[in-house]
Amino acid sequence: MKPYSHQSNEVQKRIFNYLLSRAGRIVENVFGICSSTFHILRKPILLHAEKEAIVTMTVTLLHNFLRASESSNSSYCPPGTFDDDVNGEYVPGLWSKQGDGPILSLQNVPRRAKGQAKAVREAFAQYFNGSGSVPWQHKHLKIFCSL
Repeated sequence: MKPYSHQSNEVQKRIFNYLLSRAGRIVENVFGICSSTFHILRKPILLHAEKEAIVTMTVTLLHNFLRASESSNSSYCPPGTFDDDVNGEYVPGLWSKQGDGPILSLQNVPRRAKGQAKAVREAFAQYFNGSGSVPWQHKHLKIFCSL
């Protein structure tokens, strides 16, 4: 999903961009950890779509099990494993310091979003500023952006 322009001063759009960025960081953390443990994720999975879905779900289940288990969580994801931000400064996690990391940078292709994609983004922005808001989002936004 594409964020709003960084030139926007609307609080609703800035909150959406912040939460979208945060969600992306979480996905990158989980995928980085999973691909460093489950090497099948380090390259394209050359299977039929049904089997590829089974492999992906299996990796997800194993990841969740290892995170939930008291006996394996400390060795599977020791402190400092995830990327974090401390006082507004990005701190890379241990998983991202291992070689080049599993995530390749995507080529930036300038293009305009279609009407349907913009409508979905607007719906999420309204949700995150309405019933889907979290108590800390305005406080956190003030730390990183001058409103």
